[in-house]
Amino acid sequence: MALSPLSPPIEPPNLPSGLTPSQLQTFHKDGYLIIPHALTPSTTTSLLAETHSLLTSFSLTDHPLTKFTTGDSSPHIGDTYFLTSGNKIRYFFEEAAFNPTTNTLQKPAAQAINKIGHYLHALSPPFRTVTFSPLHKDIARALGFRDPRVLQ
Repeated sequence: MALSPLSPPIEPPNLPSGLTPSQLQTFHKDGYLIIPHALTPSTTTSLLAETHSLLTSFSLTDHPLTKFTTGDSSPHIGDTYFLTSGNKIRYFFEEAAFNPTTNTLQKPAAQAINKIGHYLHALSPPFRTVTFSPLHKDIARALGFRDPRVLQ
């Protein structure tokens, strides 16, 4: 994987989490951090395989065709499918996924999904393993979070 031009140069780690002082500075300046090689190639392969499996196995038959949009007036905000997704894996489509006249998908479902949420980190074993790894907890603490939790 190529480094982002915005990533700080790789330095030897000197913090318990493995974050360098320049990585912490970058996070505090930019609000995000790219951590090269944080996931092993086998972990990345596992997550991609799980994602492909999820995208090819969900049913459109009982799906309300909820589209993911942002903003306070987004149609999905009051959508029951969205509101009851806190403890389930749910699929949200791109805004332009459906033909406006026929309301049919304009491309394969797996390519029309904008977001898989909300309980993926708990219900999917590969995502659970990564999400709750000690490394991620250590990184969150190094970034200043006192009681890091995964909410969604």
